[in-house]
Amino acid sequence: MGKSIVFIHGRSQQGKVPDEIRNEWINAFRTGLGRQADEFLSTINIALPFYGDILDGFTRQMEADLPADVILRGTSATSDIEFQEYAAAVADGLRRSLAMTDAQIDAELGDAVIERGPQNWGWVQAIFKAADRLPGLSAHAIERATRDVYLYLTRTKVRKAINSVVEDALGDGSVVLVGHSLGSVVGYDILLNSPKAANVVHYVTIGSPLAVGPIMRSFKPLRYPEQLRSWYNAFDDRDVVALNALDNGYFPVSGGRINNQNNIRNRTDNAHGISGYLCDPTLANHLRQIVET
Repeated sequence: MGKSIVFIHGRSQQGKVPDEIRNEWINAFRTGLGRQADEFLSTINIALPFYGDILDGFTRQMEADLPADVILRGTSATSDIEFQEYAAAVADGLRRSLAMTDAQIDAELGDAVIERGPQNWGWVQAIFKAADRLPGLSAHAIERATRDVYLYLTRTKVRKAINSVVEDALGDGSVVLVGHSLGSVVGYDILLNSPKAANVVHYVTIGSPLAVGPIMRSFKPLRYPEQLRSWYNAFDDRDVVALNALDNGYFPVSGGRINNQNNIRNRTDNAHGISGYLCDPTLANHLRQIVET
């Protein structure tokens, strides 16, 4: 077949054994493929470049300015104005996507009287706290994801270090690139900017936050990577990380069309875990088909 699959993992993988993460992905993929799994997997090379410890090292270095709970527990906005604006935009996206009411947000504010809007730090905190009360959501997990994506997008040395790990796995043959969560952001950046990604022919994004306002805006003008034959975006509409589809309303790329698939039912606790996605037959067999064609 001449193609390989390169998986790009998301955040919160630090301290794990790379081969164990790869096996977790492959085992879920095997489940989704069903009876065709053994024959297909025996003929394809699958790589999973590991950057979890690199990202963790950078987040530890930067915790003096961006502590892990700066949104939920900070008594005032962080001194990093750029992050404050980024977190506020994420909060507003959460509010819209989860259809939060003013009453839900006001309940977290208590007796405080503030003007509603992302310019007010108390309002931003209240949205994260209100999200924490919804089934399957964790405000702490959302906050940490917000911080990690922010670091990747705004710190050149973070982006270069992570991208380098992934680029080294692309090789010379045709590649199907698969990015989950933060990995989908990493993959898109590499496709747009790295000469080493010229051999990537298909892109699959899973549980992607690319259409979240501040992430999307960091890539403007939005472009469809010219080397791609297809881009398939799979998400469960209950996945709080994948707040919006990669469609013309939220992610209007020029030069191509993204195929959005939102009928995936991810059975992990937060509807975001990679095992819950790859074991879905629709997604798994789409991956198989684009490798075989």
